[in-house]
Amino acid sequence: MIKKIAFCVLLVLVIVLLLKFYLSDYSIKYDLDGYSILEKYEDGKYYFEISKDDLVVNFLVFNNRKLTKKLLESVNLFDGENYDCLNPVLNGLESYPLCYNSEKELIHFSMISEEDVFDYLDSLNLKVMNENDAEDEFYFSDNLDDNTYIAVWKYNGFYLLNGDGVKTLDIFETDRYSNDLSYLHENKLFFPNYDEDLFFTKFILLDITDGNYKIFETDYEISYDSYISGTHKKNIYLFDNKNENLYEINMKNGRIELIGSKETGHIKYENGKKVDAELNEYKKDKVMYFDLQYNNLVVLNNSYFYTYNENILTRFIDNEDFNVSYIYNNDVYYIYKDNLYRFNPLSGSELVLHYFELNFNDSNRIFIYNK
Repeated sequence: MIKKIAFCVLLVLVIVLLLKFYLSDYSIKYDLDGYSILEKYEDGKYYFEISKDDLVVNFLVFNNRKLTKKLLESVNLFDGENYDCLNPVLNGLESYPLCYNSEKELIHFSMISEEDVFDYLDSLNLKVMNENDAEDEFYFSDNLDDNTYIAVWKYNGFYLLNGDGVKTLDIFETDRYSNDLSYLHENKLFFPNYDEDLFFTKFILLDITDGNYKIFETDYEISYDSYISGTHKKNIYLFDNKNENLYEINMKNGRIELIGSKETGHIKYENGKKVDAELNEYKKDKVMYFDLQYNNLVVLNNSYFYTYNENILTRFIDNEDFNVSYIYNNDVYYIYKDNLYRFNPLSGSELVLHYFELNFNDSNRIFIYNK
């Protein structure tokens, strides 16, 4: 009996150790093709760092944990005229060339126009998507997957885009140019009842995944001279600048509560904790605190860089007029002129939609959600 118990305990221990080895996060170092490799897995993503002498390149792959480790099988070098590229080959995962110049400055391959590099990329069946303009007033490239949803403001409602196509949603009787009081929290989009003129007493919560929406009535008259101040958990916070009131809006059930005024004082959230706030902070400086942060993006000298390590920057877009709208995993959605593009390290920039109104006003016009 004791032997059976001991055997069962030992078996459970072995299973736990195997599960820990094969399924838990890890960080290992090894050598491959003359390069030093750092391979890490954490929170649903693989991080690879390849170094040799004074060269260090890195990249991320979002994927579930595989049973094996040391997934990098080879590192192939392409020696170009002005740029060199390392092509990491992974076991069962997609990767892309990592390019750099003589100064070891990292650049995404889609930004390189040299013919020899382009021919090399073509030999790898990598077709860089160029930024093509569309002539139609509204054009959707129909290249979204079923888990990506986009809402585009159109003055009296929205265009809803998904892998299934485009859906037109008319909500208001009159057109309104400005949509600066809208805010997307997960799949729910908050915005006022724009059919009210000087102030609003109703607001709308729209589920952009299915187009269903509900109108909520409030006991308050809220000025359009307001702004979305922050988010905390399932709530968003709106400050009425004219009336100096602060509102908490529950994005799950539509409950709205007055939580700050001249009489009671105001609050804000810092590092997830509620603290007191001065009225002047809201009036003069504009209090801002949002849960979502783009930690993998850096802007320097009119260029955008990926940064998976604060000491390693890879340039992927050059232009001060770009406006980044949304980031999901390695996808960066950005607006340039009247086009919305999606950049991914595997393919470069790809046109998602063209809408002529974006060239005049792209503020709070595009809302993106990934299920």
